[in-house]
Amino acid sequence: MVPLRAAKSHERFLVKSLGKLVAAARNQRTVAAILVRPCGAMVLFFCLASDVLALAPGQQDVLAQLYKEAREAQQAGDYKTATQKYERIVKLQPEMAEAHANLGLLYYQQGQPDQATKTFQKAIQLKPSLAGPYFFLGVLSLNARQFEQASRYLEIAEAQDPSNFAIQLYSGFNYYARSRYLEATRHFEKAVAMDGTDLDAFYHLSKSYGHLSKQAFDLLHKTYQDSIYTDLARAHFYEAEQNWEAAKEEYGRALEKRPESERLKQRLGWVTHKASGSVVPALEGSPEGEVIDGSLSFLYAPPTGGKIKEERQRYQNQVQVLGNQKDNSAEKLYGLAEGYQILSYLASLWVFETDPDSHRSHQLKGQYFEVLNKDDQAIQEYRRALAVKPDLQSLHFAIGNLYWTRNRLEEALVELREEIKLDPNHPQAHYEIGDILYGQGKYAAAEEQLLKAVKLDPSMIEAHLALERLYSYQEQVTKALYHLGKALEIAPEDPTAHYRLSVIYRKLGRIGEAEKEMQLFEKAKTLQRR
Repeated sequence: MVPLRAAKSHERFLVKSLGKLVAAARNQRTVAAILVRPCGAMVLFFCLASDVLALAPGQQDVLAQLYKEAREAQQAGDYKTATQKYERIVKLQPEMAEAHANLGLLYYQQGQPDQATKTFQKAIQLKPSLAGPYFFLGVLSLNARQFEQASRYLEIAEAQDPSNFAIQLYSGFNYYARSRYLEATRHFEKAVAMDGTDLDAFYHLSKSYGHLSKQAFDLLHKTYQDSIYTDLARAHFYEAEQNWEAAKEEYGRALEKRPESERLKQRLGWVTHKASGSVVPALEGSPEGEVIDGSLSFLYAPPTGGKIKEERQRYQNQVQVLGNQKDNSAEKLYGLAEGYQILSYLASLWVFETDPDSHRSHQLKGQYFEVLNKDDQAIQEYRRALAVKPDLQSLHFAIGNLYWTRNRLEEALVELREEIKLDPNHPQAHYEIGDILYGQGKYAAAEEQLLKAVKLDPSMIEAHLALERLYSYQEQVTKALYHLGKALEIAPEDPTAHYRLSVIYRKLGRIGEAEKEMQLFEKAKTLQRR
């Protein structure tokens, strides 16, 4: 699931005020509470002069008065009145791009995305050099999960205003939503360079680096299953999870490949003591430790203050050098997996140090407990995050997903529906609701939710398979085959899809095709076990 965040729930945004893109106030102010910053009388005249000269003196006065009243209504939070005033302004002076931009912002603030989109598009049609409308069109497209379109708008906004924090942040969100984590980290890094205290930027930077670490590890494991670096990476993963027996086994394999390594002997001995339940102090540093210990050295001895920034810079340089290497050796992939993991951890540390009681700190703690399968502690931390920021998306889903995976379905349904209220475009939440409703025999409602899931995320194989199950149960064979076909387009080697296709073909009397699909199922299952 992609944790998208609507712009109106973010703490720092751009707003457009008569031709000037300005930074909005931050901290606890949402976009609905952020007002268009007034230009002041001199700037107002400067901004409007070219258009106002074409008006009669009386019309100039009317325009200025309307703008004054619109600005005052915005400052008072009376968006309806402000909208009416701007609608009169654009009617009086339809070629004024800045007025359309401000009107689009008002529609946006009032949750009218279609009106906002049309108005922002009109603004850039009149004046393509305005960055603000491109930014908000990008955010609106992102919220609608139209990621390619969001990229186009945000790229134009960035080209016109590359030093703007919000543009960099939302560009990062867009790449993150598309699972393009390397590009996401580049934008998040630019954002935190502009504002080193923004918790949302650091939180998503941490998550992006975490995904990059996993990608590097998966490639290492797939390509070099018997490498010592694969053993070490697995050992680190198990040790971080406090799965001491599994960590001991992996360190043992690594030591067999490098029996002369004193550090490996120390690490194996240490986790062996931990596996027995002994209380032992953390290992001290070692010249050999940086390669053998990898990210674990930071886990047991986390840096603080300025040292976090120093280490982030050091590991950014390391992964950049590794990333530029043409080969994909086991050593390189291990270095990337560990380096990205360290960068993820350091970004998380910065969140904790900046504000330990923030919603992001509690969210990260919840995710940590979830990895350790400590559900109660995880849910407690997610609840604490919600207490700080009740409108934060993905938290109700995180709780609901824990309940769903543990078969606590009624509790899950409550949380998943709360998530949908905050984020109607959450495909995984729709899928899990559909799965629960199917189990309750509410087939029409389940179908509605599952169709929403595949509409929002056509690549969600589990939703296609759930729809096939539903349609097969209802003996709607054509629809069932359609969704199995979609599942196989997404994942041609998925064993479940081949097995179910074999079952359908057999029922239809298409024995040859059924046997072929069963053979593909067996082959896919064998590959999956490797």
